[in-house]
Amino acid sequence: MRETLAQGGKYKIRAITTSTQSNGAKALAELPNVTTFQGNPYDEADLQKAYKAEIYWGIRMYELAVQNGLEHFVWAVVDYGSKVGGFAPKYCYGHLDGKNKVAEYLKSQPTFPVAWSVLSSCPYIEMLSESWRAWKDEIGTYIFAVPLGNGASPMIHLHDLGLYARWIFDRPEESSGFNLEVATAHVALEGLVQTFQKVTGKTVTAVRVTPEEYFAGSYECIDPNHKLGRVVYLIQPIHSKGYGVVI
Repeated sequence: MRETLAQGGKYKIRAITTSTQSNGAKALAELPNVTTFQGNPYDEADLQKAYKAEIYWGIRMYELAVQNGLEHFVWAVVDYGSKVGGFAPKYCYGHLDGKNKVAEYLKSQPTFPVAWSVLSSCPYIEMLSESWRAWKDEIGTYIFAVPLGNGASPMIHLHDLGLYARWIFDRPEESSGFNLEVATAHVALEGLVQTFQKVTGKTVTAVRVTPEEYFAGSYECIDPNHKLGRVVYLIQPIHSKGYGVVI
């Protein structure tokens, strides 16, 4: 996404980072028309400085954008699973709930003087080489074991996500006040197996597992309603309901 927005020289990008000396920040700063700004994205004084140059913190970011005269505020989310699922406890996921509560707030705001847009995406296709990657059993067969059942998951390539973000900024007359929901492809287990075999020539099979089996085999599932307290920064407040907004 960052490369896509930086191309062509149309936009000047100012990115807030906890350390301008990290490898990621240095790589970002090497892109054309990009400057990095060191600060805490959960500290209002730092956000004020960032905007001057250019559930709470997400909303506060929008308010500061209005206060400082930004032209277009774009908020990124993933589908509001809790709402789609009738707010059943089993669909509660603090990170996504927090970001979507901010999106719901934005939808109640005017689009003037500051335009706003929501970019709704989905799991990254790059996850197929990480948490969703195939693993090899003791006889050398590769296995895809992810909790997709008989359905398919919308997934997006990060480069495509950058193109959609670029469209939002390029076409404010169409994107202002709009929730753009995007995906590159709907991925099913059968498709994963066929593509893996075609590309690698290796033997692979699909195993349908339940979410409970999947998480039990990878890491201890965290209670989505667990109150996290204070994390990352010693003075960083976390919403009392257990969800925070990560930018």
